[in-house]
Amino acid sequence: MNVAFSHSVSPSALNGQGRVKELIDVIPPEELAKALKLLLAAQKNG
Repeated sequence: MNVAFSHSVSPSALNGQGRVKELIDVIPPEELAKALKLLLAAQKNG
């Protein structure tokens, strides 16, 4: 019995911003609001 992984995995065609957008699109609205608050605080402090 052959149980080897027999196909290759290619990297995503998305660039960095595309990956971020893809993640943002699946975050529930309440979690997105928390993330935005954290990002705005980091921007203000940085």
